[in-house]
Amino acid sequence: AYAANVNNARFLDKSQSYTLKIPLIRKCLPDAQFVVQTRNPYVMCWREATSRLEHKYRLWKSRPTLEEGLRLAAQHWKNTYQIALDDLENQPFGLFIRFEDLIEDPEQKLKQVLEFLNIEFDRDLLPQPYHKLPLGSKATEKWYPIRANVNEKYLDSITISASKIIQEEVEEIANIFGYTPPYP
Repeated sequence: AYAANVNNARFLDKSQSYTLKIPLIRKCLPDAQFVVQTRNPYVMCWREATSRLEHKYRLWKSRPTLEEGLRLAAQHWKNTYQIALDDLENQPFGLFIRFEDLIEDPEQKLKQVLEFLNIEFDRDLLPQPYHKLPLGSKATEKWYPIRANVNEKYLDSITISASKIIQEEVEEIANIFGYTPPYP
């Protein structure tokens, strides 16, 4: 829809469910390249479980306890990335990047991704103050400037017991990506 040249267009989809369908996508799009972005499981699981305390779980008759919610979120995180790791193991068409590294040094990480995809770097691929918000954006502060501290409020509020529950579920996969629990 936004390609300047439709004969040289790229398709990009950020749907998490596609992480579980890499072999199918490869069959449909044999030249597909996969960039899988991880995010700290302690942040994501704590955020998911605590936000669910305020909102109803869809398709559930009763709300799970905080511990059950943490375990479900952690199992989901672990399973998603384990499947992606398995599907992309020893494959030249997959790249994993950490969200935390991207927001810490967006230009360097973007250059790494673009090199992997064989796409030329253009500074306008990074958020700039003169850019308009992407279609469908909900919050203006997510675009520019890039906020490097988005994980802090979750890491500051997670409890030791919650951290241990998440660690029990994700530790093996989290270690692969360099994520460690917030409490030693």
